[in-house]
Amino acid sequence: MLIIWLFVFFISFTVADGDAYLSESDIYYGADSYQINYEKEIITAEGHAFFKKDSKLLTANKIVIYYSKDISMAKGFGNVRLRDNYDGSSISSNYGEAHFNENLYLLKGRVRYRRENIKVLSDSMKVYRSSENQDIYEFSGSCIFNNENYRIESEELTVKGDTAVFTGSVRVDSVDGHEKIRGGKLVYNMDSGDTAVTGDVIYENFKEKFILIGDYLNFIKSANTTYVIGNAFLITDNYSIGSETMTFDADQSIFKASGNVVVISENVVTRCDSYTLNRREKKSDFLFDVRGKIEQKGVQ
Repeated sequence: MLIIWLFVFFISFTVADGDAYLSESDIYYGADSYQINYEKEIITAEGHAFFKKDSKLLTANKIVIYYSKDISMAKGFGNVRLRDNYDGSSISSNYGEAHFNENLYLLKGRVRYRRENIKVLSDSMKVYRSSENQDIYEFSGSCIFNNENYRIESEELTVKGDTAVFTGSVRVDSVDGHEKIRGGKLVYNMDSGDTAVTGDVIYENFKEKFILIGDYLNFIKSANTTYVIGNAFLITDNYSIGSETMTFDADQSIFKASGNVVVISENVVTRCDSYTLNRREKKSDFLFDVRGKIEQKGVQ
C-alpha cells in the first residue's frame, strides 16, 4: 500500500492503480487513477473510486477529497454507495458527501437505503454520530419505508437503532392489506413492532371491519392490543362509540371504552362511564352511571 505523508509541495501528479492512506485523518482511498494537488490540498480519484474511514466505505465513479485544515470533506459523483460494516446498511444515491472529521455523511438524488429486511427511498438523507456514539439516519423528501409488515410514507424519517420516527402526513398500509393508518407523526419500534401515532389519527381495520379515530394511538404488538387516547371514536357498520379512551384487544375481539362514553346503535343512544363490547360473543356491558337509553326518531 502506498503511504502518502502530507507535506505541502507546490506540484500535482497522477498515480494509477494504487490504494493510499491519508494519515492525519486515518483515511484510506483509491481508484483506477488519482491526482494529488499538494498546493490546493485536493485529491481527485476516478474510476472505481473508494473512500474509507472506520466502518464506513464510500464508493463512486469519482471522489474528490479536500484535506486542508479548513475543509475536511470528500465528494462522490455518480453511482455513489455508502456501506457500513458495523450495522450492515447500504445506501445508494447520485451524489454524496463525507465530512470525515465530523462523522457526517450527506447523500442526495434517488437515495435508497437497505438494512436487513428494511428498505427506504427518499430524495436526500444524512447520517451522523450521536453523543451516545450511535449513528442517526435522517431522510427527507417523499420518504417511503418498506419492511415485511408495512409500507409507510412520510415527509421526513429519522432512524436511530431500532426506532423509526416518521413526521409529516404519515400514511401506513399493512402488507397484507388488512390495516391502514393516517396521522401526523408515527414512532415505530422495528424490533418489537410497537407503534405510536399522533395528530388526527385514523386507523382502519379491514379484516375486523371498523375505523378508530383519536388524538393518540398506541399499538402494543406483544399484547396485540390497540389503545386510543383523546377524542376516541369507533365506527362500524352497526354502531358507533365515542369516549375519552378506548382499547381493542384483537385476540379476544373486545373493545373497552371509558370516560363520557356515548354508544349509538341503530336509533338508540346510551351514555355511561364505561362500556365493554365483546364482538366474538356479541355481548355488551354498560357500567357506572348509565343514564338510560334515548330513542332517536327519524335517524337513518
